[in-house]
Amino acid sequence: MPSTVFNGAAIAIHLQQALFGEPASHAVLTSHTAQANADAVNFAFNIANPFAATGNADLALQVLGNVGINASTVTAGSSGTTGSYALLLSALEQVFASFGPASRGQIILNLTNILANLEDDATYGAAALSYNNATAAVFAQGLANTAAEAIVAAGITTAAAFAAATQAATATAMNAAAVAFNARSDADKAQAQATEQAAAASVAAAAATQAQ
Repeated sequence: MPSTVFNGAAIAIHLQQALFGEPASHAVLTSHTAQANADAVNFAFNIANPFAATGNADLALQVLGNVGINASTVTAGSSGTTGSYALLLSALEQVFASFGPASRGQIILNLTNILANLEDDATYGAAALSYNNATAAVFAQGLANTAAEAIVAAGITTAAAFAAATQAATATAMNAAAVAFNARSDADKAQAQATEQAAAASVAAAAATQAQ
């Protein structure tokens, strides 16, 4: 389903998941939502600041994994799932390097907003759907009367659970895409790889637009 959580709640949930890989408690999520509603840019900077010294490659790997994007949840493209994932991972690392630690919170927030709107995307759609479902569940549980940790019972609090939730749904599509790609001519493969590289660069570039 498309994203159903907006404004400060979405910002708080998205950044918490992307950076820490699990939902915050009811009290923390309520506080973070208020902070994000008051000043989203400042909140993004503050929540990401503890990771200012984390290496660009390490943080890119951590963020993508925490939002459920990995080689198992990305639908096969011209280079196969590993290639599609690696292209985005490399692009995000380069964006972190280009804009510096002070912009990391905004870049990550932009990335999560982009992911939330990619349910119809051939490569990232399955991961986006799982991500939006998890965000909605965190919102329902975390801002209600129970703590967000209750979502553990639904199995969606960790990156591993995000991956498990999407892997089965994308397996058929990944296999079909791999078979089709192997049947293409070398010229077709080269064209498809160029298109895929451009798509990965576009996602990373969009995440960086508001960080300048």
